[in-house]
Amino acid sequence: MSVLIRWVIVVVAALVVIGLIAFARGPDHQRGDDVGAAGLVASAPVSSTG
Repeated sequence: MSVLIRWVIVVVAALVVIGLIAFARGPDHQRGDDVGAAGLVASAPVSSTG
C-alpha cells in the first residue's frame, strides 16, 4: 500500500470520527446556545467622566 493511500485513509477516518462526535452532540450545542446557561445577566459598560 502506498504512503498516499495510507494518508487518505487516515484523513477519512479522522473526518468520520469528527462527524460522529458532532452528530452525537446533537443540535443543542450549535451556534453558542449554551452561552449564558448559568442565568447570569451581563452588565453594561461603565464610563467614568471624572
